[in-house]
Amino acid sequence: TGPFGVVDATARNPTTVGDGRANATVERLDTSELLVEGGRFGTGVDYLRIPDATVAVSGIEGRPRLVYRVSVPELGVDRTTTTLLSGGQSGTVRLGMRDRGLDPDSVTEQRYRATITVRVQSFEYDQTVFETGETVEVRP
Repeated sequence: TGPFGVVDATARNPTTVGDGRANATVERLDTSELLVEGGRFGTGVDYLRIPDATVAVSGIEGRPRLVYRVSVPELGVDRTTTTLLSGGQSGTVRLGMRDRGLDPDSVTEQRYRATITVRVQSFEYDQTVFETGETVEVRP
């Protein structure tokens, strides 16, 4: 056995989220690009196409993160991507997700409801900076 103490994980591992805040504004997120369409080259798979989000960040303190989430419950899709921010950083951040393959038998409607959110999150802070409900069109 030995001595026990408190370790500051963020000091040892700067790739983890910590306390902090940031100002963030979504500059570009083309929700019309959120759609379901058939795969290319005769794959027989449908894909949920997910647009990139471009977010302007400033006033960053500590180690918060940006969280970009797309949820389409009727298709069983709940996708999230995050990026860590560092104090003193400012500028534009691009958040992107890969398209999600869907079982073609699960795509039975012409439209689905989706929720898109962008948040700034840390251990002490969680602010939604963008949220919208969208209709996802199905294209052949």
